[in-house]
Amino acid sequence: MKNILSAFLIMLSTSAFAGWNASLAYTNDYVWRGMSQGDAPATQLGVSYSHDLLAGSVYAGAWTSEVEFGDNTRETDYYVGFSMPLIADYVEVDFSFIDYRYDDSSSDFEEVIGTVSFPFINLDMTYARVQDDINDEFANATWTLPYIDQWVEVAVIYNYFQQNDDQVMFSVGKTFENGIGLYTLTGEDYLTGERFNAVSFSYSL
Repeated sequence: MKNILSAFLIMLSTSAFAGWNASLAYTNDYVWRGMSQGDAPATQLGVSYSHDLLAGSVYAGAWTSEVEFGDNTRETDYYVGFSMPLIADYVEVDFSFIDYRYDDSSSDFEEVIGTVSFPFINLDMTYARVQDDINDEFANATWTLPYIDQWVEVAVIYNYFQQNDDQVMFSVGKTFENGIGLYTLTGEDYLTGERFNAVSFSYSL
């Protein structure tokens, strides 16, 4: 953990370069796609770089978080992607590849993700597919209530799993101009069925 924090401080000292973004977050419960990754507090660090290219932009980054399941205590993700507007202010698309790494390498997997966003109605629709023998699929729709999002972001999140199961979660929060964000996420854990209330505090630059 000390080495990660040191790297994060170095990253902050060079973040003035255009295209770089860094983030630090803390949550009482890291929830990924409606599933708690340990039901325990977690510190999360991320760094990314984006560059405008033709009509869109390419990006790459890394993100890490503490987890508690099986023999795993840490997750580290590496990703690359491309995003572009199809119809300005109306339709945007994003394609990415993510490599998920864990302490126990048997938990590692890779995924391709496609997202279509409709900014004029605050709707994002995502499809993901695991790239291994599992070939698991996942779909998501997130709708952020319009008109009030300048004060607070209230989102309804619908998850659909390959096993013909679905799930609804609710998020409330806000990211301010100074980069500070505060969010709550509530719902029923997809695996255990237990109710969760995850609170996260973040800072990005």
